[in-house]
Amino acid sequence: MIFSHGAAAVKIRGYVASRKVDFRTTITFTAQPENAPANVEFYWYVNGERQGDNQQSITLGEVRDDFEIQVLMRTADNDIFVYSEKEKVEVKKGFFDKFTAFFKGLFHILPVINQ
Repeated sequence: MIFSHGAAAVKIRGYVASRKVDFRTTITFTAQPENAPANVEFYWYVNGERQGDNQQSITLGEVRDDFEIQVLMRTADNDIFVYSEKEKVEVKKGFFDKFTAFFKGLFHILPVINQ
């Protein structure tokens, strides 16, 4: 479900309700507006805390803990004010996962996701 105001809506590109990623993965999330005017702004929330202001994409570098992410799309006058669904990201953080990430970091081959 996408929370929308009238015909305007926003979602996270490549959205999945829940995903697992490797320890120290870098992830870029991008807002995908639908039927929105040109003057919208985007605000990102990670675990309910505002992280990115007025940017269509946000990059979370080398994640180490589980989190939920959501984007708010709004116009300056709040004529349109809509949230995307939350995406839950679980980070694999067992001993072997951290050990593998340590060596991938040494060789600069840590995983990168662009959605």
